[in-house]
Amino acid sequence: MHVAFVSLVAGLVALYFGLRQWLRATQDSREPPVLGTTIPFVTPIVGTLTDKMNYYTRLRDQYNLPIYTLRLLGSRIYVINTPQLITAVQKNFKVLTFQKITDKFSGLICDTSEHAKDVQKKQHDLWAEGKVAESGNHKSYKVLSPGVPLDEMNRTMIASLAGEVEKAFRGGAESIQVGLYQWLKDIVTIATTDGVYGAKNPYRDPKVSEDYWIYESALPIFAIGIKPKLLARAGHEARSRNALVFERYFQSGDYLQGSTFTTTRHAWHIDSGFQLSDIARLEVGNGIAILSNTVPTAFWALYHILIDPSVLSAVRTELQQHVETSSEGKYLDIAKVKNNCPLLFSSMKESMRLHSLASGVRSVLQDTLLNNTYLLKKDSMVLMPSTVQHSDPHLWGEDVHTFNYARFANTSNSRAAKVNPVSFRAFGGGTTLCPGRHFATTEVLALVAMVVLRFEVEPTEGRWKELLGISSLTAAMPKPDGEVEVRIRESEEEKGVRWKFGLSVGGRGIAIAAEDLVGEKV
Repeated sequence: MHVAFVSLVAGLVALYFGLRQWLRATQDSREPPVLGTTIPFVTPIVGTLTDKMNYYTRLRDQYNLPIYTLRLLGSRIYVINTPQLITAVQKNFKVLTFQKITDKFSGLICDTSEHAKDVQKKQHDLWAEGKVAESGNHKSYKVLSPGVPLDEMNRTMIASLAGEVEKAFRGGAESIQVGLYQWLKDIVTIATTDGVYGAKNPYRDPKVSEDYWIYESALPIFAIGIKPKLLARAGHEARSRNALVFERYFQSGDYLQGSTFTTTRHAWHIDSGFQLSDIARLEVGNGIAILSNTVPTAFWALYHILIDPSVLSAVRTELQQHVETSSEGKYLDIAKVKNNCPLLFSSMKESMRLHSLASGVRSVLQDTLLNNTYLLKKDSMVLMPSTVQHSDPHLWGEDVHTFNYARFANTSNSRAAKVNPVSFRAFGGGTTLCPGRHFATTEVLALVAMVVLRFEVEPTEGRWKELLGISSLTAAMPKPDGEVEVRIRESEEEKGVRWKFGLSVGGRGIAIAAEDLVGEKV
């Protein structure tokens, strides 16, 4: 026994020093410094599993490096800490690409055929070689930019939001008791998909909506790709059921009553050579883009406003200035909310800064000298965690971990106004900037405005719970770690008032990301 133990220890020591030597021998001096080498190739894995996104902020605080390398067996991850280097990555979008990654993961999470994967590779290669100006992803999402198609989507979505919010009170109920997150999830699921899919929206069927969220809960297992049919059977079956629903949606022509976004996306899939079954499966996966982050964003924005009476009063007062009153009732133009309610907008953006877990990811297609300084090796990954930017006290001040509803209000002397706009990463950036950000932002602002203006929302337990976000492999905005039961009742002054919400004109969109401020992919 003693001899066996000594042999085991000797073997582990030899392995340890062998790994350290291998790491040194395979690390180029021009690469960013290597961190997480206590146990070579293992420490980064342990760190991310135990600390999750906090691992990167801890390394930032400990070493204060603009960029560093994490070595894993067979791969490298370059983690970026400064907005200047983030900009440099985003400008090298042909060799530091996300399209290759998203094509791979769409196959895993949508369960597409080999034919679909071949089509995606062909489209990526055409774009990478400069034979087409835009990747397919960007071409099909262009209609989500400010303009007539987006205005039409927004109007449909706003009308649906108003109807869903009103629905619980149509029977004359004075109040309702609900879980706040679930209530918002139900509303956003219908309103968002009404805006996207139109009069024949498949999500209007409760079974389809339920199946989407079953599927969504299984995404981490799908993304890993290890026996998903066994380990995520319910999610796999829900995905298959909804894929059949979308096959019927497209085959019947119902999609022609959908938004320009839906018809454009479908046309691109057909022109590119995708089969109907794959188009349907990709559409199931599209729910991730339109729902999975919008729901928690709406929750956190409303939650932070409701739990602080001073914030609620300030936001409500700001909104009331734009309400039009007539003999027919009250009307709110959501265009005015988007453009003239800086405290509401700031509250939403601040909640995203505090809770976002988004990470910009790129695949290195060839050896690249980033910023003429750092060598990034082919087949490595580049990681730009939003938590690193959003939690930096040097950027946001000593109250960086506190919700400050006015942080992003439009005042020239505010600290946030002096922060490099690239440092706000909740919607990504560069070629991976969220194309649906204007639609999602309009929806969140509209929903919060409807609730704040019309209702009093109180926790049934008498006090608000302190909630945290749940980390997820696939979510940019986390769900809360618990539900909060609330009682919602109409405000005394709003009882019997007929409310209408609309959108006069969308305008140029809201400056939510750096690219919206400067008009280019920074």
